[in-house]
Amino acid sequence: MAVQAGTPIPADTLIHARWLLTMQGSCEALAYHSLAIKDSRICAVGPTAEISSRFSAEHEWVAVDGD
Repeated sequence: MAVQAGTPIPADTLIHARWLLTMQGSCEALAYHSLAIKDSRICAVGPTAEISSRFSAEHEWVAVDGD
């Protein structure tokens, strides 16, 4: 089934974080990025604004460090 433009993609959980650390190569630190999780798998990683606009989920977690 195709998703129409502007229709959020369903995910199980969205996690919004001040920092995400990648496990690729140099272990890059990504500021203000989010994860979309579907069926226990990460289906997308990107800037929080992008993930928030592309995905919807019943569960959302926000992790911030106070700065």
